[in-house]
Amino acid sequence: MAADGTEGDVSTMTIVAYPNEAVSIPRYQGLPFDGEPPWVDGILSGWDDHLNPSGSGAADVVYGENGWRGAYSIPFSDGTEPDARIDLVRSSDALYFGIDVNFDDTLTAEDQILIGIGKEESSRFDEAGNVGLLSIAPLTETITFSQKNSAGGWDLVSPPAGMLIAHRSSTDGNLGHWTVELKLPIGPGVTPSWLNLGTRFLVFLRVMRFNAISSTYSPFSWPRTIPTTVAAPETIPDYWGVASRDDSLPSNGLYLAGYSSIGVREDPLDTAAPLTSTITYTDPATGPNAVVNRLVARVSNDAQRARLEADGTAIHEYVAAPGARVTFKIANWGIPSPDARYWTPIVAEAVADPAKQTSNPTARASVPAGTALVPGTYDFILDWKLSEMQIAQYSPGTVAVNGLDRRHQCLLAEIDTNPAIAPAEAVNVVSKSVYRNMNFDAQNPRGESFAALAEISARGLEAFIADLALRNSGERKILLRIFARNWKSSRKTLGAIDKRLTSRKAQAIIPSSPVKAVPAGKTVLAERYLRELRPYIQEAPGTISFIEYIVKAYVYTGRTLVRNKKNYEEVAAIGSYGHVVRHSSSTEAWDFNIEGARKIDDWTYELIIRTDGTARITDHVKAIDPPKWNFGFLGGAGYGIPSSGNFTSAGAGGALTASFNLGLDELNRDYALVAGLGYDYLPGIGGGEPWSTGSIFLSFKAAFPFLFSWTRPYLSVGGGLFLDGSTSLQFGAALGAGIDLAVSRPFHLQLGADFLGTKEEALLHLNAGVIYRSMK
Repeated sequence: MAADGTEGDVSTMTIVAYPNEAVSIPRYQGLPFDGEPPWVDGILSGWDDHLNPSGSGAADVVYGENGWRGAYSIPFSDGTEPDARIDLVRSSDALYFGIDVNFDDTLTAEDQILIGIGKEESSRFDEAGNVGLLSIAPLTETITFSQKNSAGGWDLVSPPAGMLIAHRSSTDGNLGHWTVELKLPIGPGVTPSWLNLGTRFLVFLRVMRFNAISSTYSPFSWPRTIPTTVAAPETIPDYWGVASRDDSLPSNGLYLAGYSSIGVREDPLDTAAPLTSTITYTDPATGPNAVVNRLVARVSNDAQRARLEADGTAIHEYVAAPGARVTFKIANWGIPSPDARYWTPIVAEAVADPAKQTSNPTARASVPAGTALVPGTYDFILDWKLSEMQIAQYSPGTVAVNGLDRRHQCLLAEIDTNPAIAPAEAVNVVSKSVYRNMNFDAQNPRGESFAALAEISARGLEAFIADLALRNSGERKILLRIFARNWKSSRKTLGAIDKRLTSRKAQAIIPSSPVKAVPAGKTVLAERYLRELRPYIQEAPGTISFIEYIVKAYVYTGRTLVRNKKNYEEVAAIGSYGHVVRHSSSTEAWDFNIEGARKIDDWTYELIIRTDGTARITDHVKAIDPPKWNFGFLGGAGYGIPSSGNFTSAGAGGALTASFNLGLDELNRDYALVAGLGYDYLPGIGGGEPWSTGSIFLSFKAAFPFLFSWTRPYLSVGGGLFLDGSTSLQFGAALGAGIDLAVSRPFHLQLGADFLGTKEEALLHLNAGVIYRSMK
């Protein structure tokens, strides 16, 4: 098993779409030494761990401005990294929107953000002139403003003065990422007039991520409860959420901060240790099970509430969240049903130790109040000692009826609060649940593949299907997309991680190789990964290479859009899982594939599953090691060095080389040390005697991945025997320089210049040819 109207007004706007999804947009807070609203530059809150936001090709790690601290955040996550996130804050005269999008394969001009604003809550009944829509093309920072007219159509209007927008984008292989910051002025005198917001007003948010390769797009919308059968909800204010200024309601609330907030605490007393993904038990062959696994769900609380002073001033305070609890559930590894009813609650048997907590759901507790710097947190615990039946069910070699290896499971945690809590004390549950579907796996030995089974469930997917005929068709079409990033380790890695976690300075772990021949730029790992990687690397000090392999699953909804004369099919995100696989040496590349699904391209697969059924697939991940043998065939021309022997002009020549890899690139693929043998033959000029040489040499090759990962300049030095028709055998030197260009994995093009000679004779030999690299 592997989890504000005037200065000083600090009122809060609370958005209420449906009773079960109340969200709040707080006033910006900042810090005492940095109390400004967000600086619109495309960099969002906190530590920006994404690649190259400036788009220059180099890693760019920056600390985001503090204006986003305490923002309300709407994540769209599903087991691994979120596909998208929308952050919201406000000042006295503006709304601020922060949009963060991941897993964008192609960064196309079709990518779009839609924001709907209604002047009053009643605008849904009086739309003309009171409802507006912003359409944003993030990569070009262009915005179109439209306003609802009396005929039910939309008219273009000019944007408000003082509006600001900025974006950042980056790519790492197929891991495209972009962010957008938007400042939208509001209040009296702002035009269009629907931005003079009333006490209660309407809001709609949608991010649309397009993929030019698979001709699909994925929408991420709020309110999240809009029925999927509603086409173009951005044009129908009836489905928009309601924003209000009401200091009696809490802002923000309880949430689980991503998959790394749940898991297993290996040392129950070490509350600072990262949560892992491994559940253990005693081998039945050695005796009764004595291992108790401590499952932890670290619930965060950034809830705020306004307290009115005697003079009527509203003071916002961080408040505790009473009456919270967590339920732990599991499902077969892969893409489980998005409906938690299809998950299995964990049954933990009672143990003799009274300090152990075995009730599921857990006992209710109060989550402490946070501060302006950090949220309050509380660890909800379930101590699980596997019963004999559970060991038999989940142990190695045990399979379910359908043949799926069940020892690898997904872990889900769900938050709920006591409905009996008085409204004056209750807080929002911002993010009700999260599941862990990202795990570290065993070493991938040389020449072998890592393989893992995954189950894809179609149960509950009818909620995502827009087309009624497709909903009732009896089957679901699933799109699987592979995403990968890789990096190398060294003796300095642990120190770099520790330094990053303590000083928060940029500590880069540089990627080791291209993935599927897509160059990987300099990578800076997110802090949550570093926290999880540290114990993993510590336990595997010999590991050199890692790959993070993620599979994202989407279901076809039956809806299409046409953009730039191209049809795109809508696919809704339904889940994801991933593995971090390690390898004991530096890699030439990584190969991967999915068995059991129809391959579209190296990154894309499709499945058809019965409406109430599941499908099993196998993920294969293999490290491609550097080749041992290199064989080269080169031809060129020789130029005699002035006043040196018989060579005064050019002549044709050739070279045949064979070399053996001495293993340096097994430690670091950016470098190679090659021993080789060479032979050159050059006819004499003007009747001069021919010259033949045999040489042995060492070549040092160094790659520069921050320029072009497929180039590797080299220097070589060696010695040899030189013989021409008029002299005896002589010893001499062989010096060379050139560049190695990767045409494909086995075939490289080599361009070089060699200086060959003795005390009496010398020549410069320019050569070019093909090197074949044995991949076995």
